[in-house]
Amino acid sequence: MTAITADRPKRPADPALLAGILVAAAAVRLPMFWTSIGGLTTAKIVWYDEAYSIFFASRGLIDAVRLSGYDSTPGLFVALLSAWMKIFGGSIPALAAMSFAFSLLGVWLVWRLGRGFFGDRAGLLAAGLAALDPLHVKFATEIRGYSLLFCLAALSLICLRRFAVRQDAKSGAAWIAVSVLGLYGHVTFGVFLLLENLFLLERRAAGRFRAVRTWLWCLAAGAAGCLPMLLIFRRWHDFFVHAGGSSFFSRAFGHGGVLASLTFFSSILFG
Repeated sequence: MTAITADRPKRPADPALLAGILVAAAAVRLPMFWTSIGGLTTAKIVWYDEAYSIFFASRGLIDAVRLSGYDSTPGLFVALLSAWMKIFGGSIPALAAMSFAFSLLGVWLVWRLGRGFFGDRAGLLAAGLAALDPLHVKFATEIRGYSLLFCLAALSLICLRRFAVRQDAKSGAAWIAVSVLGLYGHVTFGVFLLLENLFLLERRAAGRFRAVRTWLWCLAAGAAGCLPMLLIFRRWHDFFVHAGGSSFFSRAFGHGGVLASLTFFSSILFG
């Protein structure tokens, strides 16, 4: 059997290694709670995009979601941040801690993902790379939806693999539900979702995926689930090309997107 056609064992080969990776991930992300200015180290200073998130979240759940339509990021992050703020308070470290928690959760999900596809060693290697990824570390305390988006992308792939293996409605519903949350996390998740569907299309062409009707029903349900976001969203100009390209293109393929990933792997190979 290939890695995609069978479920992997439930327990990792070495829990101590996984725990060590998670501790290392936390350790290298802790300095992100501080900012260096002119050789001095001070508490984290927010920039204007983060200030938008904080302002929206402080208005309460309903207003946070409504106002998110004027931002480049849909409402899931600010909705969660609003709830987090009520529990842990509105200080900058407390708010940054939510992204920090999602960043660590993302490392664990990458381990689950790698283990599911290629086994325990691959899972540990993937988790180690995610733990030390400079881009992932840099945005670990960013009060924006990036760490959340990473988690949702990893979880979507985990669910996609299960759907590809089991080909049942329950697995398909889980995959599309997480994917819809990914779209509510950031519009650039649409590029990721397209690649996932191309993967299923390839497996269908190779005769390894037969649950086409279930697949189509999942996509229809996902489209219906996106309707509220489409009614709230106001930044449609992000998708149109202007001088220097579109905002959507730059996020998907420029900073933080495909180009950033290629830069990371290039730094591993060539220094």
